[in-house]
Amino acid sequence: MTEEVLELFRPDVEALRAGDLSFTEVLENRRSLRGRGAAPLTVRQLGELLFRAARVRDVRATRDGDITDRPYPSAGAAYALELYPLVGECQGLAPGVYHYDPLGHRLERLSGPTPEFHALLDEARAPVEPFDRPEVLMVVAARVPRLAWKYETLAYSLVLQDTGALVQTLYLVSTALGLRPYALGRSDPDLFQRVAGVDGFAEASVGAFAVSGGEPAADPP
Repeated sequence: MTEEVLELFRPDVEALRAGDLSFTEVLENRRSLRGRGAAPLTVRQLGELLFRAARVRDVRATRDGDITDRPYPSAGAAYALELYPLVGECQGLAPGVYHYDPLGHRLERLSGPTPEFHALLDEARAPVEPFDRPEVLMVVAARVPRLAWKYETLAYSLVLQDTGALVQTLYLVSTALGLRPYALGRSDPDLFQRVAGVDGFAEASVGAFAVSGGEPAADPP
């Protein structure tokens, strides 16, 4: 989407297998945590979160064309969702609007902070005053035609199911990393359209997920 790109940190999956918290511990610890923690979010943490939750793990050829495999499920492996991190404050990363490229595992910088950008970040804290706005707000957008050609009238319902699967995956990975995540019940689609510079009929926001830094992660035993 742009020539200005930032390669993200790629964790060692085998090291994660050996040192991660147990699944039960992560699931039981999952909470919506608003406000900021003791340590600010870093670009390394953001890279690990996106790698573990949303990257393309594999590409396979089928009779309908290439499909991808990712950590969260998607109807027909179509993966109609896109992630747009709005970075307000992140160590090692300039504030602004980014698009996540799951195949290259990198961020594509779309623009710097604008009035609409600040309005979206402020909206993320409005229902939960007096908490600070999140350090990063990830808007989930859907390219519905990726599903509609095959599933027709079921497409929007499937998009919402995919969104729930992605948000839960982001929650669990954030919990494992010791971050402070929470999902938003709303995000202004018109503001997003202006912030990201997309056609709202072709790509509409369907959810949002906020994340801030938390307590420093403990070393595995």
